[in-house]
Amino acid sequence: MNLFAVDIGGSSIKYGLYGEDGLRHKGSFKTPETYQLMKEELFRVLTEMKKETEISGAAFSAPGTVDSERGYIGGLSAVSYIHHFNIREDLENFLGVPVTIE
Repeated sequence: MNLFAVDIGGSSIKYGLYGEDGLRHKGSFKTPETYQLMKEELFRVLTEMKKETEISGAAFSAPGTVDSERGYIGGLSAVSYIHHFNIREDLENFLGVPVTIE
């Protein structure tokens, strides 16, 4: 099982492919100004990873008060556009893989 692992931060978004061999294909990009731009960059990275291996899902680490069961991120953070909507469902639909958020 391979997971697209993503850490959303105020200055950068870090990512990697987590599987039996640990974390590989690590990289990062500057945190985009908008949610749409963030999704597009994540989709681009995930598409590249899918060329090499099957991806079972995506695991996100996010700032704020994360409700993992409902898929919402409450509170405040430097990345204001990720808060107060069902981000898990939206990312699942956009990326085409199951998503978890912590």
